[in-house]
Amino acid sequence: MTEDPGAPMPPTHRDSAGRFLQALRSMPHVFIHPEDTVDDLIALRQAFADPGAYDRALGAIRERLARLSPRSPSGELRGPLKLWRKHVFASDEPEATVGDDLRIVYRTTGDRTVEVLILGHRHLPRDIYARANARLRP
Repeated sequence: MTEDPGAPMPPTHRDSAGRFLQALRSMPHVFIHPEDTVDDLIALRQAFADPGAYDRALGAIRERLARLSPRSPSGELRGPLKLWRKHVFASDEPEATVGDDLRIVYRTTGDRTVEVLILGHRHLPRDIYARANARLRP
């Protein structure tokens, strides 16, 4: 059964999301679009319905964002996303079918600043690159 994306976030997920957003505010080198990041957290809740798995995924993303810089290892993207980079890593979930199931799509905006376009699970609830393309701003 698929969870309703419009359903309210359960308290355990809401608490984890709040702590995650608070941690992002303490990272001056990371620029996010708050409304997009909330959408990303809702999508992650769908990908990691178990509160423990959700917390571990948020922790993995938080750790990567804390270390992300213009010199971080990353992959190039093509098409409309060609000005953006991808950072690929694992949620460390035992049931993950693919080791590197998480993505951060970002671009550098200065010597030490990164702008995050999207973050989340590679395939769930939908392909992260399709969601990133839809989010591009002029």
